[in-house]
Amino acid sequence: MSRDGERGREPFHDHNRAMTSASPYPRAGAKILLERREVSHDGDRAEYQAYIYTPSRRYELCADLSSDGSASLTPRGEQADPAAYKALENVAKSIARAAPRKREAGLPPWPQRIHRWRAAPGRS
Repeated sequence: MSRDGERGREPFHDHNRAMTSASPYPRAGAKILLERREVSHDGDRAEYQAYIYTPSRRYELCADLSSDGSASLTPRGEQADPAAYKALENVAKSIARAAPRKREAGLPPWPQRIHRWRAAPGRS
């Protein structure tokens, strides 16, 4: 990835695994990746490092999620296009809304890693 965020040819680095030649860039639509960084002491909030991969760009954001179902996204660099940003926002809010139910079921409320793909507008 070049400094300006344009798609490069370097291998994809999964922070928790070895280097691989698999590209995170989709052929269409957007891939969304959230990696948990921190959980509040009371467990009601979690901070995630978020990435949006489009066919030609990578966007990096900080996502603050709350068990009340809210999600705050802060871009780190270039702002993602509106459709990709909205896709990330929807995924983040879904995770936040599910946290209380997971806690009640005895499950970890904040997943360590979330990876989703969203189709390009007009595609199914």
